Amino acid sequence: SQGYEDHELIWRSKPGEDYAWRARLRGARLLDEDSWVPSHVVGPGLEYVQKWPAEHWKLAFQGNLHLIPDVDYDTLAAALEGA
Repeated sequence: SQGYEDHELIWRSKPGEDYAWRARLRGARLLDEDSWVPSHVVGPGLEYVQKWPAEHWKLAFQGNLHLIPDVDYDTLAAALEGA
């Protein structure tokens, strides 16, 4: 969805932090912990993370929301389907 602002508390990180910028998700899935897909299994092979040095691929997902290529979405969706 388009981003929108909402100040309702979802989680607390640090005192005074307000995570007000949101987006609605379609088809979101929440897996039980025993079905989680380890990030180090799929993350380094994603097209999107190739902009960063291999040893720092996790930096690709820090900060704001990120648009990932369709091929990466398909890779992640397949990993979740197998979970």
